[in-house]
Amino acid sequence: MIHKRQWFAFSIIFIFTPLHSLIKPKLVEIRSINPTILVDLFLADAHNFLGKAQYPKCATAYIDKGVALKLDAIQKELAEYGLGIKIKDAYRPLFVQKQLWEIALTMNLDDPGNYISDPDVEGGRHPRGVAVDLTLVRLQDGQELSMPPMEFSKRAHRDFTGLDDERLKNREFLRSVMEKYGFVGISCEWWHYNLPNWYEYEVLDITFEELSNQG
Repeated sequence: MIHKRQWFAFSIIFIFTPLHSLIKPKLVEIRSINPTILVDLFLADAHNFLGKAQYPKCATAYIDKGVALKLDAIQKELAEYGLGIKIKDAYRPLFVQKQLWEIALTMNLDDPGNYISDPDVEGGRHPRGVAVDLTLVRLQDGQELSMPPMEFSKRAHRDFTGLDDERLKNREFLRSVMEKYGFVGISCEWWHYNLPNWYEYEVLDITFEELSNQG
C-alpha cells in the first residue's frame, strides 16, 4: 500500500523504471526454506475480519526466494529467544488484490488506501512477492505473543500507544528484528513488512492452484 504524500515520489520512480528492467519474483513456498516457520493465512479463513475467505484451501505462503532467505535468518535468530514467526499473508495474486480493494471501498474507512493498495494505481506490494504479514509466536507451543489487533483501525497503527506495555513491547521487538534484516513497514499496519525496493519487482497474477501444481 502507499500513502498519498508518498505517491508523487513513487510516480517518478515508476516513470523512470522501464518495464523491461523489473525483477521477476522467484516464488518459493516459505516452509520449503524453513519448515519451522508457521503459516496461518488469514485470507484463507472465512472467519477473518473481512468476513469471507479470499484464498482456496490449497493456498499456502509463497514469497520471493530472496525474501524467504531473509525470513529463514530471522527465524533462526528468534529461535535463540524461544520465539518464531507466523506468516499471516505473503504473495497475493493480483486478482485477489482487486477483490480486497473492492471490499475496502465498502468498509466505511477514512482512507481505504491506508490498508489496501489500489491495484489500478500501483499494483500493491503483496502481488510482487516481496511483502509479508506476520506475527511472533512461542516455539514451545506455537502460541502467538500479545500484539495489537489485526484490524483496519487506528489501534493497528505503528504509532498507536493506547495499548498495554506487553503489546507495545512485542510490537517494537518485531519491528526491530524485521528492520535488522532490511525490511520496512508501513504506518497503518503493525504486521506488514516489505522490501524497500518493492517497486522494482513485477506484479504477478499466478493462482495458488498453479503454484501448487508447479511444486
